[in-house]
Amino acid sequence: MLRRVAVCALPLIVFAAAAMAGGERMPEDMLRGLYAQYDVHAHPQARHVDARALMTPQLAHAYAKVTRAAAGEAPALDWDVFVNAQDFDVQHLNLSILPAGKDEMVTAAFDNLGQPVTVIYAFAHTPAGWRIDDIRYPPDRMFPKGFSLQAFARRAS
Repeated sequence: MLRRVAVCALPLIVFAAAAMAGGERMPEDMLRGLYAQYDVHAHPQARHVDARALMTPQLAHAYAKVTRAAAGEAPALDWDVFVNAQDFDVQHLNLSILPAGKDEMVTAAFDNLGQPVTVIYAFAHTPAGWRIDDIRYPPDRMFPKGFSLQAFARRAS
């Protein structure tokens, strides 16, 4: 009898585990949702970024710290880190995923106001699901050695 119950319950357990795993948002889905807000033609209203829902707790804390301004001053991070600019109209988003064991790297390439932009996201799989653990830019004119939000936040402290 116990064996029959176990045989009948096993498919239900497997189905429930698969359903729960399927409910988790994958990194590329998170970024598609984020960047959809940056298309001014589709979403002319102000965008909303919930750092706690997108980032690891450590990065969300660092992000909050560098985007908060003292009275009468600009914050240390005075541009939108997701588009590497202050103004935006994101078009032609292309995401490239590089699995790295329990982590993933996702490169977002797009045009912002007609200029090509590349933003690299390091994702970590946390108990709460996938979260951004760092936001990086490859070397360019503004950041000859590249950019890392984690490193920027440490220096700004």
